[in-house]
Amino acid sequence: MSITRKLSNPQSKASRWLAANFELDAVAVLLGTQVGSTETIRPTGYLKGYPWATVGHAVEFRLRQIHNTPYFVTTASLARVSNSPSITRLFHDALALLWDAHQQDTLTSRENAWVMYFAGISEGIYRSGRTEGFVPVERVLGELAPLPDWQAFAQEIALARSGKIAGVEPSDHPCVQVLTELLPVSEDVLDDIARVSDTAAASGDWAQITRGTFIDNPVFTGAKWVGGADGDFIVDHTLYDIKCTIHPERLWLGALAQMVSYVALDSQDRFGIDEIAILLPRQHGGIARVSLGEIFAHSTFRTRQEMQGSARVALGPARR
Repeated sequence: MSITRKLSNPQSKASRWLAANFELDAVAVLLGTQVGSTETIRPTGYLKGYPWATVGHAVEFRLRQIHNTPYFVTTASLARVSNSPSITRLFHDALALLWDAHQQDTLTSRENAWVMYFAGISEGIYRSGRTEGFVPVERVLGELAPLPDWQAFAQEIALARSGKIAGVEPSDHPCVQVLTELLPVSEDVLDDIARVSDTAAASGDWAQITRGTFIDNPVFTGAKWVGGADGDFIVDHTLYDIKCTIHPERLWLGALAQMVSYVALDSQDRFGIDEIAILLPRQHGGIARVSLGEIFAHSTFRTRQEMQGSARVALGPARR
């Protein structure tokens, strides 16, 4: 269970530690005033059953692509979802190869569909053209495992990555052809992903972000204490989280709790985070930010190191 799941339980150690040491309501007000009446980009059409979470992940992946961060760097490992690590690794590499092949098609629905598909894979699910709704990755791996060409495909990928051959043709491999059948997504959803991510990427805030030192998907030292904790990205000591929502007024407290926990779990102070910021793609890429100093003004702590030490005692392994 990750830190975000733990924070949804007010009786968890993480929630109780936050409640005992922070008064986040005042900080949430500060964040809310920075967004104000910014126009919100809403999907077109009927919203019942709209895949909000997966579209949010797709926007994140597309922003990374615009930033030229390779998919296989940003996506989480799929090793957790299969009893066959070798097949899982090959599946992961196949997705990476397909991402590389399509990353130049930035204005096409096909490229957007790939981003949507990768976002689904990052959640351990995919939308199949042969079944209704979302299906676990385990079933995909089960379909792919018997195919005969995984070993040859893996060797070609290794040669391509080492620079010994120019590339790999996915069309030559049945295992990759299976992947290409998986994702019919409505044009309305694809248009929404493209419009939101392109608008955010065109904003002055995003341009400023991309000029800094970009650390993608930071994993915090104390993540093992809470079942997992990794951020979206860090730029020049500011921790960013992407929230693709039409209701930013509803997220401030939860987002603050999540991000303050991330900083606290950076127990060795590896990243030196001194500010947290929430990027809002649906609000035209607007950013709400607050310094740790302002947060500490509403807490029992005076410094980042003091907070991290307290979190280590409260959430870390029991000392003998």
